[in-house]
Amino acid sequence: MKLTIFFFFFFFFFNSNQTFDLDVGSSLKLEHSIGSNGDFTERGVISIKSLKSGSAEYSTTKPITDAQLLEMENKAKTDELYCIRTNGKPDVDFYVVSCVPVCFIYESTLSDRITLHFGPNGGVVGLSLRTPVSVCSGAKQDIEAGSKFNTFIELGQSVASPQPDVLSYIQKVEKEKDERSKDEKGDNRSFFSKYWMYIVPFVVIMAMSSMFNAGGEQGGGQ
Repeated sequence: MKLTIFFFFFFFFFNSNQTFDLDVGSSLKLEHSIGSNGDFTERGVISIKSLKSGSAEYSTTKPITDAQLLEMENKAKTDELYCIRTNGKPDVDFYVVSCVPVCFIYESTLSDRITLHFGPNGGVVGLSLRTPVSVCSGAKQDIEAGSKFNTFIELGQSVASPQPDVLSYIQKVEKEKDERSKDEKGDNRSFFSKYWMYIVPFVVIMAMSSMFNAGGEQGGGQ
């Protein structure tokens, strides 16, 4: 029976203010877990050559074992996840994590594409994992123990979005507030002096209306 599972991955973020020099050949350990509740074990190393040029390499340090292959084959029939993680900074226990269904990596015969995402200040802020297979068929794959992952590394760098000019806005609001306050304090005229142009027409209209009403009553009496 054909098994269809949609591609899934997520980011796990940490404080991107922690940075390191990526242009001197930094290395990040890559670990993996077969199944949601599995323990992370060593898989390989990502060597950052240069963030500016996008140069990086992956090398497998622990090839797949018989036990891992069996576990992967069994869990590929379920909704279990295959996860990878790397320390966001060398020798520091901050991790970024990404997952796909186990059947994706199993039916891709251990081929994947990993993207490291870096913040504007050079810190690792995210990790994504993609595989050639995104719809699983449930077919058994011919993978031998001792096989290495066929991994391509991409480097992505986010761009800082423009920040709102909060200070200028606050200064503008304070200036308008001060101007209104000065206008209120500087105008000491009486109520009638301020609003005579509204009061006088109203009084005139009311007086004329009273005169017309009085004239109508007298005419009716004759």
